[in-house]
Order: sequence, then C-alpha cells, then structure tokens
Amino acid sequence: MKKYFGFLCVGIIIITLSGCELFPQDEVVDQDQDQEKTAGEIVGYTEDQEKVIDNFGEPDEFTVTLNVEDDPKVETWKYFEIEKVFVFKDGKYDDAYSVSFGLPEDQVYLNAKIHPEDIYGLENIDDLEDLLGIEASGVMDVDDQVWENAKYYDFGGVVSAATIDDQLVFVKTQSQVSPYKWDELEEKVEEEIAEGPGGEREGMDTFEVDLEYGFTLDLPERWSDFDYLEEEDDVNMIANITFLMPTSDTEYSADGYVSMFIVTAYYRGTQDQVSPFETVIGKNNEFLYTFSHMNGIPPADLEGHVRDFEQIRNSIELYDL
Repeated sequence: MKKYFGFLCVGIIIITLSGCELFPQDEVVDQDQDQEKTAGEIVGYTEDQEKVIDNFGEPDEFTVTLNVEDDPKVETWKYFEIEKVFVFKDGKYDDAYSVSFGLPEDQVYLNAKIHPEDIYGLENIDDLEDLLGIEASGVMDVDDQVWENAKYYDFGGVVSAATIDDQLVFVKTQSQVSPYKWDELEEKVEEEIAEGPGGEREGMDTFEVDLEYGFTLDLPERWSDFDYLEEEDDVNMIANITFLMPTSDTEYSADGYVSMFIVTAYYRGTQDQVSPFETVIGKNNEFLYTFSHMNGIPPADLEGHVRDFEQIRNSIELYDL
C-alpha cells in the first residue's frame, strides 16, 4: 500500500477571479451528462470540474459527500492561494465564493496527497485505508439523530470520513501546519516526514493562558477573543475545559460561539475514560491531561484557527497543584 501523505507548499498571492468568470451565464453546460456518481462506481471529473483544475490545479483541501438517500453528491474544493471555494453538485458547478483562510505567508502544510477523483470509486472504509496506506487512528459512532447506523473515522487529523451501513458517504481532507517555511523545506524534508507537523509557527505571536487547573498553553494572537466553559465531574475528572471562539456565522452557532478544543483533567487511575479522539498530554502530581479538538467543517471565519490545533497542543505544559 502506497502512502499518500506529503507536503503542500503555500505562498500567498493575489488573484482576482470569480466563479462566474469561469462559468458565464450564457455558457450552457450539458445537463444530460451520463456520468452517474455513486459510491462504488469509478468515474472521472466532469467538464465543469476540469475547467477549475485547468485554471488552478487540484484543490488544496476538499470535501466529498457521496450520494445518501437520493441526495446529490456535493463537493467543496478549497484553494488557499486565491482564497476561493468552489462547490459542485453531482459534478456540475453550483457556486463559488471567497474565503479569507487566514494563512501566514510562506508556510508549509502537510496534507494527504489524494484528490477528489480518487474518492469517487471507493465503497467502504477499507478502500479508503488502502488508498491512504494507513488505518484510521480513531473511530466513533455518530449520533443516530444525525445519521443512523453511521460511524466517523479520523486519520491523524489529516483525513476524516464517515460511513452509513458500512458504505462510505463522506470524505474530508485537512491540511496541518508545519513548523518550517517553504524555503527551509529542502533541508528539513527528511526530518519533517519522520516527525510530522507541530511546533510554533515562525513569526506568529502568542500569549499564555493559565486557568489554574495544572496546565498552561499558548494561543496565537488571533485567539485573543477566546472564551471557555468549565464542566466538573467528581467521579472521573476534575474539569473538562472547552475553549470557544466567536463566529459571525449565525447558521453555524445560535449563541455566536463555536467549541474549538477541549483540555480534560482526569483523576489518575481513570485512564479507561479516555476516548480514542483524545490525545494524552501527560500527568502532574494529581491528574492526567488530554487534548481533543473539533472535527468537521468549521465556519468560514475560523478556517485559519483550526490549523493552530497542533501548535496549541504542543505548547501545553503541566505543573503540580
């Protein structure tokens, strides 16, 4: 099995382009394309998708939602350099909009070197694992109120997927920040492959947070508006601390805040309560600490924040209480 994890070098440039320039109103796309895009059937890109690829290449990140109960196959393609998102339904162009991803200039990102087309013919999670060359690092049942008989799979925070009745219905890629700038990549590439992403981004100011629960962490300056919630459990943990960020997307969050990541302090001896989606940070004299973060698609104004998770986790330091 070939491993498809690799590097994506991003240099921010300014390009002015709208979706309607690629797809003018007077240009009629054949609505009778006979490519049916269902899980388990290998198909290629449509004419609309080829236009985008011809202009910008394969997307830096993408989400593919395969057919579920006669719903269209929806794809979201993200392009960092032009700060543009393209949306397709059953392969046909549906929308394009601009997004400020908030990415620092000249940074290197780690991503899965797979493309939307690679997903179209996959039937189940085994097929995806064969494509990536690795097994899922975490598996979780999805609430039946969201999807019945569904499971969520995580591949090291770089790829996530979902199945319903063991059929693959959703795949999303997520780039992770590297501690090096692109001009340092050549001399660092061997080390980067071995160690993976992490570390503090060069040139990014941070501030320390200490909530007096036995740990400190450093947040980038763009997190200055953060808030947090404390949940205590006398049986298993001293505290479950959820870090929140405000969002202007009222459809995403009714109260204007999004849960971004959680630090949990468990009583020592309750390690069996740790879920597969929590990373164990370490122990102090009294507690065991874990870190977990949101998965799925964040609101547009927090796209850049989700790429800080690795840096934040690596900044956590424990102290005795």
